[in-house]
This record gives sequence, structure tokens and C-alpha cells, in this order.
Amino acid sequence: RDMSILFNRIAMIALAYCILHDITSLSFTIKSIGLHGGLLHITNMIQLFHIFIFIISILILQLTSFYPRKV
Repeated sequence: RDMSILFNRIAMIALAYCILHDITSLSFTIKSIGLHGGLLHITNMIQLFHIFIFIISILILQLTSFYPRKV
């Protein structure tokens, strides 16, 4: 149980860094970037959707990354 809590907290930190990276690269992507003939097609909407998915993932991990307190 202790290791799973540790892994959840590490994953939450990694997801926070992913959000930070997407926010900083959001200003560089004005129209779109197409690499490899459109295989890696990035627009602002796609990056906002990734940020939304990262936030939802952090909220899900938040539910299981702490010990429940006995009152």
C-alpha cells in the first residue's frame, strides 16, 4: 500500500509537469505544427484537450494517493 501511494504521488508530479509543458508550448503553436506528413498534428485545441485530460488524471489519482483518516 505504501508503494502504490508513492507511485501515485510521483505520477501526479509528472502530470503537473506535463501540464506546465503544454501551457508553455501553447504560446508557440499559433496555427498548427504538422510533422511527418501530418502524423504529429498539434493545434491549440488538441493541447487544451491534453491539459484537460491531465487534470482529470490528477483528480483520479488524488482519490487514492492518501491514507484515509479514522475519526
